[in-house]
Amino acid sequence: MAAVKLNNPVKIDGKEITELEYNLDDLKADSIQNAIKDFAREEYMPTSVEHDIYMHAHLFSQASNVDYQDVKRMGLKDFVKVTNLVKSFLLEE
Repeated sequence: MAAVKLNNPVKIDGKEITELEYNLDDLKADSIQNAIKDFAREEYMPTSVEHDIYMHAHLFSQASNVDYQDVKRMGLKDFVKVTNLVKSFLLEE
């Protein structure tokens, strides 16, 4: 389990959160399927798993047990920070 410090706190379940724990190693193939199902309800189709920032956000939400909508409410700098963590994880060799 790792943690990411947020530049700007985000309110989740009524609490100001300044740091989020996450575990990308816990993600499974069906994590992608779960994200695609959610995107279909929003009429959004990701471009690719490796390069789609919203896919990365959804996977981060699953890895941190935070609702996807809460991840999307993060400040831009924090949003990019957490999505880059997922992108780097996916592109590791």
